Amino acid sequence: MRIPYSTGPRGVVQIDLSVKEVQILNCYFENIIIDTLGGSALRIQNFTDTPPIIPPLILPLPHPEPDTSINITINSTSFKNIQSSRDISNRGGAAIYGEIGDNGSLIVDDTSFTTYSYIENDGGGIYVILNKTFKIETIRTVTFTGCRTTKDTLEVIGCRGGALYIYLAEESTFNFIIGYDSSFTTNEADICGEDIFIYIRNINILNI
Repeated sequence: MRIPYSTGPRGVVQIDLSVKEVQILNCYFENIIIDTLGGSALRIQNFTDTPPIIPPLILPLPHPEPDTSINITINSTSFKNIQSSRDISNRGGAAIYGEIGDNGSLIVDDTSFTTYSYIENDGGGIYVILNKTFKIETIRTVTFTGCRTTKDTLEVIGCRGGALYIYLAEESTFNFIIGYDSSFTTNEADICGEDIFIYIRNINILNI
């Protein structure tokens, strides 16, 4: 399968704001090439930093907070041989890209990630933004094998977190758990973080 660029980075499976409960069970995402300017096998975009544009009035209207309490469970699923490249924001995630907001969760259970790559971006396999109380957790056997993020020959951008890139937003409660039975084997990142890279403004407050 080849996914062309259209209006921006998209997913083979795209999950947006209106969805609240998702279960992905016994699925196979395999042999996918996403051409130019980003994209993922599974793309979850469930919050926004930018309020909707409203024409100027004498008194500004308040912007309601979006409901971002989506909960996603991925169980007994395989992500294999997936390739994507570039995104103007340097956000990768060939297998999964997740922007999940307050009260949301992404649970990855008994799932394998094998031989995927993102060229010139952070997060070869999974790229998640932890906003406020959003939680990501791996449980039971979750494997990351042969996953990588590579840099362009002309520029040194991205290329951190071969298997998993976790971006802790400013208001994040740092709610992530990498389970005991998760394994990382022969993953690569051209700059640093072959298996996992965690971005945080102040590493001292992470307390690990």
